[in-house]
Amino acid sequence: MWNVLHLFFPTMFLFLNPVKFIVMRPFISLQNAILDLPKAYDLRDSLKKHNKKTFPKRIPSRVNELIFHHTASKNMSVYDIAAMHVNQKDWPGIAYHVVIDTDGNIFLCNDLFSQTYHAKDHNFKSIGICCLGNFEESEMPEVQEYSLMLLTWLIATRFHELKPLGHCDTKETLCPGQYYPLVEVKNHYAEGIKYRSIEM
Repeated sequence: MWNVLHLFFPTMFLFLNPVKFIVMRPFISLQNAILDLPKAYDLRDSLKKHNKKTFPKRIPSRVNELIFHHTASKNMSVYDIAAMHVNQKDWPGIAYHVVIDTDGNIFLCNDLFSQTYHAKDHNFKSIGICCLGNFEESEMPEVQEYSLMLLTWLIATRFHELKPLGHCDTKETLCPGQYYPLVEVKNHYAEGIKYRSIEM
């Protein structure tokens, strides 16, 4: 019965506090784990947001993809990206759930239950991870790649199994760039899934 209710009334659980805690606990637990990582910061209340629009909500059981992006830009901060998405694209806020900068800082930008706008036709079922930089032109700094791998391993071992994808796997785009370590990230995620299965 609960599965049927989740399917037809997914957002109603966000407004029933006891049920919300149970249903949303996988998202909340993962968010807390992300913020426990080295160099992790919570920017959910600090970034530019639309004064009228908000992202739709979804429940954890609907999420089955992990999508990796780059910003395809240089010298733009997470604050710049958020302002661009709101001011130029008229979106509710920054498109990504987590952003990693070139110094390896990990920023939680949106609640994981928010259905953000990072991959058309996949937003309702995916978590969006973005690394600042243009990896069509240059390789990722080691410190940034280290944080990306750390985050990827955490998601693999602390959340139900997802399908790791580059943005380019969802549409015709160069994102996340030819020098983005996409194969390595996917393999690292798969190793995390294997490790979790052994531990369980």
